[in-house]
Amino acid sequence: MFTSTRIYIYIAVAVFLATAVGGAYWYYQDTQDKLQEQAAMLAGQQIVLRQQSEIIIQKAADAKQQAVISKTINLEFARTRKDLDVLRNKFNKISASGATRDLGKIAIVRPKSIRRVINNGTREALRCIEIASGSPLTDKEVNATKKSEINDHCPEIANPNYISH
Repeated sequence: MFTSTRIYIYIAVAVFLATAVGGAYWYYQDTQDKLQEQAAMLAGQQIVLRQQSEIIIQKAADAKQQAVISKTINLEFARTRKDLDVLRNKFNKISASGATRDLGKIAIVRPKSIRRVINNGTREALRCIEIASGSPLTDKEVNATKKSEINDHCPEIANPNYISH
């Protein structure tokens, strides 16, 4: 019936099949482990990519907001510079005869008038600086509509409701 050679062949085939099945099982398990590692790595990369996209979107929004703020500040600075030029011209007036106004000589002749004008002008100029630095407007400043009510050093920022004629 069964010869010893045949038994050895069956045993060799059984060992070969067992080795092949074991190798296939090991290969399957190893491949599954590697697939799980790759899936975990891919998920991590997707999270990082999503975070980077969110950061890029936020940076773009920040840049737009910064541009708006910068434009607003530059407009305010230009307006303040214009007001400063107007103020300088008030002190450097030239009369109809072509002579430059000399405040020193006028102060000798009319000291009380010059003191009042300088004190009022200084008060208004300092208020302009306060407003340009962020101080809120008072109700009196906001509601000023007549020439006698306005801060004539910086009416654009101190008296927004005043319309010059």
